[in-house]
Amino acid sequence: MTRKSGGFAAFMRFYIRSPYVLALPALVVFGLFRGLTWETLVLLAGVLLVVTLPMAAFAMRRKALADEYVPPHAGALGALPASAVFTADRRERRRGLAIVWWGGILASGIAVCWGVAELIEGGGTFVTGSFGGADLLFVVGVVLWVLLVAHFIWTRPALSRGERLAEQYPNALVTTFFMGTTDTISAGMTLREACRASASWWRARVSTHSTVVVDDEGIAFWRGWARLRRQYLLPWAAVGGITPAFVDVDGTGGDGVGLGIELEVRLLEDGRTEGWDALSFRPTRSTLWATYPYRRRDAVEAFAAAIEARRPRAADLFRGTTLAETQELLEEYENAGETDAAAALLDDLRAWRDQRGGALPEGADWLRERLEFR
Repeated sequence: MTRKSGGFAAFMRFYIRSPYVLALPALVVFGLFRGLTWETLVLLAGVLLVVTLPMAAFAMRRKALADEYVPPHAGALGALPASAVFTADRRERRRGLAIVWWGGILASGIAVCWGVAELIEGGGTFVTGSFGGADLLFVVGVVLWVLLVAHFIWTRPALSRGERLAEQYPNALVTTFFMGTTDTISAGMTLREACRASASWWRARVSTHSTVVVDDEGIAFWRGWARLRRQYLLPWAAVGGITPAFVDVDGTGGDGVGLGIELEVRLLEDGRTEGWDALSFRPTRSTLWATYPYRRRDAVEAFAAAIEARRPRAADLFRGTTLAETQELLEEYENAGETDAAAALLDDLRAWRDQRGGALPEGADWLRERLEFR
């Protein structure tokens, strides 16, 4: 009997096959060109291993979580985090806080500029090299201040947009999708095709923090700050399954990978299905910390369920499609000899039926027979 190897051996195989190991030969080539001694190369290689091995360990753990994850067949609505949605009265409640924030940034900006000018001109600190501990603390504080202000200004359009939309659509689910930093163009192209919109590839892109309104019409993507505009409306007829899954929103295989949501997009032509595409995103906070998507499994699953709950006649649909469409897909699998795909689809349909307590919508006699005789 063979035993699946794991532990250190599995990690080393993963490390050798990963991009991290390429840093070692690159270091050798660089050292030879620079004329470094072998002792120096060995020392640098050791430092490189200390850095890359933990990075590979985290990447391997992330891959294991992705391989082991099984999404719920029908997610319970659960406890959607309060930080995920905009409430209709949020803008009014936080008006005073916004004034405090902007006032604090203006006042602290004046203080920082004055402090930097004094540090440079009041003794020539950066010229003479006489740098004290107080000066170091001040410089660190300035760097942190710049990062905080940049983060505040970067997320402000999405938060302001969401607060205003929540006022306009008090009965809708107004929330934020984190689309990544490099996938915004490909996501926009998918939505452009699905919504039959006309825009150049650059204008078709969506925002990194996309403000989304989910209601009876469908899933609407909005952009703008002072002047809001609905960029795309994805009607429910074009929305298939909404499934929690590990996604890579940046196409890097690195920190962009995490538990998110895959949304199946139906491409329609004159009311007929011409194909399917996929839209991936990570549900994130609708607060100042919008850049940090949810990592908790229950939060992501509740997010997917909350979107699904807004779909009209959601209880009668399987992954956003009618049972007649599902039957056609099953027959296509069987006629093409794809027995594994057909069996997997029937297993999912059985789990869907069991989650409903055995009750099936009208027109499901064929499914009842297939599940009974399988």
